Amino acid sequence: MKISKNLVKFLLCIIFLYPVSGITGGVDDFKSSFKDNVKKQHDSDIERKEALLRKMRVYMDEINKRVKRGGGKTNIDLPIDINDVTDIDEKKHKNSFVDDKKPKVYAYVSGDGVNLRSAGSTNENIVGKGTFGEKVEVVVQSDNMDEIDGHKSRWVLIRKENEDEGWIFGFYLSKTKPEKKVTPDDPGTDTTASSKSGYMVPLASGNRSSNFGYRVDPITKKPGAFHSGIDIAAPEGTPIVAAATGKVTYSEFNQNGYGNLIIVTHEKDLCTYYAHQSKRLVNVGQQVNKGQLIGKVGTTGASTGNHLHFEVRKGQTALDPNQFIPR
Repeated sequence: MKISKNLVKFLLCIIFLYPVSGITGGVDDFKSSFKDNVKKQHDSDIERKEALLRKMRVYMDEINKRVKRGGGKTNIDLPIDINDVTDIDEKKHKNSFVDDKKPKVYAYVSGDGVNLRSAGSTNENIVGKGTFGEKVEVVVQSDNMDEIDGHKSRWVLIRKENEDEGWIFGFYLSKTKPEKKVTPDDPGTDTTASSKSGYMVPLASGNRSSNFGYRVDPITKKPGAFHSGIDIAAPEGTPIVAAATGKVTYSEFNQNGYGNLIIVTHEKDLCTYYAHQSKRLVNVGQQVNKGQLIGKVGTTGASTGNHLHFEVRKGQTALDPNQFIPR
């Protein structure tokens, strides 16, 4: 049986033009569900974008403050123009980099002379001190636990009233104002004045020309250079004595800028460095007493004039010599 072309066309027209019950309602439901899913995805995307921007702002703020403390003038900004980003609630994104809805958290320093470091580790540079009973803002804490002399805690980034920031070992923070001092064990922390009693100034005379910490490098003239000791200017040949009793573990010309360098190792994993000497008078393995002559002032190595560069280290960490010797 043959079906004519005209009959086929007629049947197709009926199929496409005839309203089938239930199809229209199903399409409407599908459209509604699709719109809901799109809206949910959009809201989720905005939440993630806002969270990412907050983290970026906090990170940039931390970097800029460290650069400023180091004497730098460069200001690091977000890699995007915040005004070009759509769907951002301006009330939640101000220059303070802090969500207005999130209350500030405060704590108290429970030790005296507790180190504030550039990052959460005793190997990082000391950028300030916390004093007993000082109220500080808690900015953020590290993810990982650390241990110092048997005490386990996280490192906490704190902000002082003068806006200075630094990382402090959480063991030395208290939620309430402490009544009794906790004795710090962080290497280099000045606990009491008696901690200086075992060391003496290695030069009988001289003027301190540069202190411990960040400064403009005297040779490269670049700001933000970290000075790992103190400099005491004195005429060439001025006698240098051991700051404390110990054993000579290094005595030779150092190629890394120290020039003629002597290192004396003491108790508690502490050692003292005596650099830029014109003459070294002790050898490796020799025991020296506090106040014993070990060398003479010079200007060898990376030096701009006659002086003694004096360091105190615990392991590989440079400490502030002013915590160990009289000023």
